[in-house]
Amino acid sequence: MDGIQNQVQEPITKTKNPFKITTAILAVLILGLSGVIVWQFLNKENKTTDNSQNTASNNETTNQETPEESNNSTEDKNDKAVRDVVLEIEKSAKEYAPTVIFSRTWNETFPIYHPKNMKSAVRLDKSYGLSAFQNVMTLESIISSEGFISAIKNKLIELGFTTYDDISIDDAMGSTVYINKKTGVICNGIYQSTSLDVECSHTSWSNSDVVKISNKMAEAYKKKEGEYPIVMYANPENIVNSSYKPYQRIAAHGLEAVEWFYRTNTNSEWVYFTGAQSILSCDEYNTDDLRKAFAGEKCQTSSDKVIEVQP
Repeated sequence: MDGIQNQVQEPITKTKNPFKITTAILAVLILGLSGVIVWQFLNKENKTTDNSQNTASNNETTNQETPEESNNSTEDKNDKAVRDVVLEIEKSAKEYAPTVIFSRTWNETFPIYHPKNMKSAVRLDKSYGLSAFQNVMTLESIISSEGFISAIKNKLIELGFTTYDDISIDDAMGSTVYINKKTGVICNGIYQSTSLDVECSHTSWSNSDVVKISNKMAEAYKKKEGEYPIVMYANPENIVNSSYKPYQRIAAHGLEAVEWFYRTNTNSEWVYFTGAQSILSCDEYNTDDLRKAFAGEKCQTSSDKVIEVQP
């Protein structure tokens, strides 16, 4: 899949971001080396889900439950189309690197897509993928091989995929995005020295509430920065009521950073504050509205002490 990534800003980097948000993207795109959710694909030939038919091979993770969403989507053409693509990628990868351990993943990282009705690209809400972990030296030598990457890319091209050029974020993190415009399947591949992560999704897998609020955030971003962000993903479930009522704030996801927005009440427009990859300096909360909206958030003093923003 691709050339997708997440990028941006860099306030202070002394401490890691303790912001109260559910997910910082961007991974969007980098796979953690633990806690992988393994899903078991439904094969074309075998439509039953008997445990004996799901026995993993030597190169697959065992004793993992298939996500409920997969069980309920056997007749879903888009769901099946995405899973079939990942199976084909897995087949090509194993043929080239039979000693590497590959794991099938579900909702680990997400491809990014730019719908026509959106100001910026958005992270899709569901994905299936393939990951590989190995001895660092072994995996590094395989992933750095032109042959291995070509095997995956050639398989995608064979399946009708082309490079997705609607988002100009290729190569920032060693990834490339591919899309099949006929089927709507979109895939993103990230190749690093210690891991391989390929994730595929469908262009229709975008929540309407997310699209609506993400567009609002993109407009607020442009109002301050003069242009739309490359990526903007905001979820209304992440809106936080400030302790100083009726102010609210929300952490959205840019290409590589958390993007902070706030509003003075539920009827006012959202205002873009700043992007961050780590805890912000307390000096950045330099207006009454910012201090009221972000009351209770952590910030770092000039003496490196972490305190809460006060209204």
